[in-house]
Parts: sequence; structure tokens; C-alpha cells
Amino acid sequence: MRRQSGLGEDFRRLWAGYAVSAAGSAVGSGALPLIALPTLHASTFRVSLLAGLSAVASAAIALPLGVRIEYRRKRPVMMTAEPTAVTPGPEAAARD
Repeated sequence: MRRQSGLGEDFRRLWAGYAVSAAGSAVGSGALPLIALPTLHASTFRVSLLAGLSAVASAAIALPLGVRIEYRRKRPVMMTAEPTAVTPGPEAAARD
């Protein structure tokens, strides 16, 4: 007889997807600035300024949108937001 999980298959899939997304975000916010130092010959001040400004920009975008997203269906919002989280931002265009 198969044992029934209390949380369900959908929750496990959601949790696994979140874990992968969180790991990717951690690598992006932690390792990429460290790679930029030797590769782009950027100063530590410029890298820390970029990290700080990205946090300010994220807050400026997230706060107004949070109210609107709260009352919508969550799955379409999550499916749209995840690919945009991994695309290069304006800092990639500024390097060219």
C-alpha cells in the first residue's frame, strides 16, 4: 500500500521550483559580482554600488506591484516573473 503524503504532489513541485529559483538567485547576487571584479576590471566600489542600486531598483519596482499582484492568480505571475529574473538587466547593456 502506498503511503499518502500530507502535503501533496503540487506542493512538492512548487517547493522544488522555489528551491531551484532561490539557489539561482543566490548565485546571481553573490557570485556574479565577484566574477565581475577580475573579468571587467571593475573597482570594488563600482561593484558594490551596482549591488546597492539593484536592491533599490528592486524595491522601487516590487513595492507598487505587490499590491496589484496580491489579488491576481499567482501561477501566471510566477511563470512570467521567473524568466525575467534571469535575463540580463541594464547593467549588461551598459557594459557594451
